[in-house]
Amino acid sequence: MTIEVLDPKISSLIAAGEVIERPVSVVKELVENSIDSGATIITVDTISGGLDQIKISDNGSGINSTDSHLVFERFATSKLKTEHDLMQISTLGFRGEALFSIAAVSEIEMITKTSSEKLATQIFVDEGKINSTSYTASATGTMICVSNLFKNFPARKKFMKSPRSEASKITTLIQQFILCNPSISFELIQNNNRKFVSVGNGNLRDAVSTVYGVDVTSEMLEIIEDYNDDIRVSGLIGSVFQHRQNRSGISLYINGRLVQNRSLSFSLEQAYHDHIPNKKFPIGIIKLELPFDEIDVNVHPAKTEVRLINENKAFSVLQRSVRKTLNSDSLVKKVSIFQTKPDFSIQNSEISEFWPISKSNIEDNKSFDRFPNHKEFFSNGSSLKETLDSLIVIGQISDTYIVCEGYNGLYLIDQHAAHERILYERILFRNLNSDLEIQNFLDPFVLQVDEIQKEFINDNLPTIHSLGYLVEEFGNNSIIIRGVPKIISTKDPVDSFMELINNDSRKFMSVPSVFEKIVATMACHGSVRAGDKLEAIEMENLIEELKITDNPNNCPHGRPTLLTVDTKTIETYFGRR
Repeated sequence: MTIEVLDPKISSLIAAGEVIERPVSVVKELVENSIDSGATIITVDTISGGLDQIKISDNGSGINSTDSHLVFERFATSKLKTEHDLMQISTLGFRGEALFSIAAVSEIEMITKTSSEKLATQIFVDEGKINSTSYTASATGTMICVSNLFKNFPARKKFMKSPRSEASKITTLIQQFILCNPSISFELIQNNNRKFVSVGNGNLRDAVSTVYGVDVTSEMLEIIEDYNDDIRVSGLIGSVFQHRQNRSGISLYINGRLVQNRSLSFSLEQAYHDHIPNKKFPIGIIKLELPFDEIDVNVHPAKTEVRLINENKAFSVLQRSVRKTLNSDSLVKKVSIFQTKPDFSIQNSEISEFWPISKSNIEDNKSFDRFPNHKEFFSNGSSLKETLDSLIVIGQISDTYIVCEGYNGLYLIDQHAAHERILYERILFRNLNSDLEIQNFLDPFVLQVDEIQKEFINDNLPTIHSLGYLVEEFGNNSIIIRGVPKIISTKDPVDSFMELINNDSRKFMSVPSVFEKIVATMACHGSVRAGDKLEAIEMENLIEELKITDNPNNCPHGRPTLLTVDTKTIETYFGRR
């Protein structure tokens, strides 16, 4: 078998196959070029999900007529000149492969004009070859129309999904561009119907509203920056009452580039781990700015993955910023009983649905798990701790919920969730300060364990000891418990330890470390239960202890500790409004 240099036509198809996977890949490359050109208005117009036609128009700087034919050559670019430039990439595109690759598998018409030229240059390309060049009237900017994608690449075309599916991918991509570029107005037209247009006024919250709707956006929190000389974090994140079933609500941008980075995504999730329920994921538009020489963007054909020189530092800065933001938010979940003011006539005395949720102007918002919008939250200008200060205990409901009167309404506290939060932070604090008291047993407990439980104990024995469990091996399949943390000594010590070593990962999936998982288990097991009758002084003490926690909003598993029904809602129910 002899080695031969590939025919240029074959090599160009191979190159196109790496860069242009489907219609959305074409849109991504062309829109990135438009952004790099300084455009403030970008229009994306597709037919049949981009399989028949993709047209991208912008008002950017354009390409001068002398260079216009070079854009279809491989590795022709205005963005790199030296090896040093490759280590300081500040643009979205840089390889000079996009138009070369697109042209190899489609037909292209390009019209482009700079502000200094009187006429625009019009070029037609078919399968990588320029067929004609002419001049025409046009505004400053560039228009590129791609037709018959994969016309000479039938193997790739077989793997395309339905036009609707391909159109959906393009919609999602343009929404991501909107979130990252609030100063650019994006318009998406599909099959001659305008899908949406963003205002492009530079306001991130307005840009997010175009994608997620006003209701969702109004609840989101502006990230409080954790100041660092090299790394800057900004953006919007969901409140503790907003979450999704998957990670689709996480948008991560580094130096203006949409990227995928497992470590940074996990950093965001970890920051939320005791704020939202298990198996739920946060939403957020996260923007990181790093020195250009500390990021390598040339590691993936589609430039969606990057490498960071100091990834751990970025991880920590992002996590601190998000945690600081969440801890500054003091909203209390409010129950809204009515969607509209009820009619108190005899003919209509039924109460409307509980937990009304208003519809968003974006269909995709249905996938959000969310509580009512920000107008339906209790807000009186006071912090949550000030709100807790105002509470006057009235009693209990079902020996599970503490009923209180407070600022402008009625409050319900989940006694188990609140006590869990108190014990969780108390155990963490005492462990950090080596101040955890231990209750020794006069008659130690001997437990039988299976191989999985024994492996868990052996792997985590130092952590278990540090939390106050005095445990030793006692034969092949047994352990002996000589002491437990005093904080849970009034509970069944055997039951609590068995729950711990059963490694119930389903319950604590969102807790990032074994240590915190164990602490959460201890807090859960040591706290008062639903159904435990409390005296008034016990309820008052619980509220006092909840006030001094760092995160009184939620238990360690992310469930809310309290909610409110405001006075206006109560008055509406009784017909006083």
